[in-house]
Amino acid sequence: MEMIWNWNTVGSCFLAKSWYIRTEGMMVASSIGVALLAVTLELCRRACKEYDASIVAQMERSVTAATLTNPSLLPPSSRSSPTVRILSLRVSPLQQAIRSLMYAITFSVAYIVMLLVMSFNGYIIVAIFVGAGLGKFLTDWMVVKVAMKHEFAALSTSINFFINLGEFIIVGCEESSSSVAIARWLNSSLEGTSSTL
Repeated sequence: MEMIWNWNTVGSCFLAKSWYIRTEGMMVASSIGVALLAVTLELCRRACKEYDASIVAQMERSVTAATLTNPSLLPPSSRSSPTVRILSLRVSPLQQAIRSLMYAITFSVAYIVMLLVMSFNGYIIVAIFVGAGLGKFLTDWMVVKVAMKHEFAALSTSINFFINLGEFIIVGCEESSSSVAIARWLNSSLEGTSSTL
């Protein structure tokens, strides 16, 4: 293994004597495998996040179910007025063991990727970059929940009502030129308003 930047194919060796590149086809297969390893790393990271989120959701459900079946668990002030009470809950030993195992697997894959980068082989490093980007794209698609204020929601509903009313006028009225012209003007003015929102 060379400790300087290189673009070697045949004759390269990665991590062990058994991973010795004898042909260019082996180098292509190794690059694809390394890219898939980087995708696997992102998949492991996502699995850890999802498992933690499922534990939180499970705890929230159990607390909600417990307070619904037994309201005496709530503090006296929260029965009459809505207050927020923060509870600190621990995961079970089994859940913590699963979390630790998932972290150990993720850490191991990341360490192997780091050792592959230390080969300083350009093809392997590019494969890692491509795999990391592809892994992020495939496993960590961002979904954002945005709270819509009440005033904007009401305005949006009103605009949609008038747009639908304008479409009804166009479809339901007689084909007189004045009613169609009014309906088209109403549609165009309301669509311009909704696009500025």
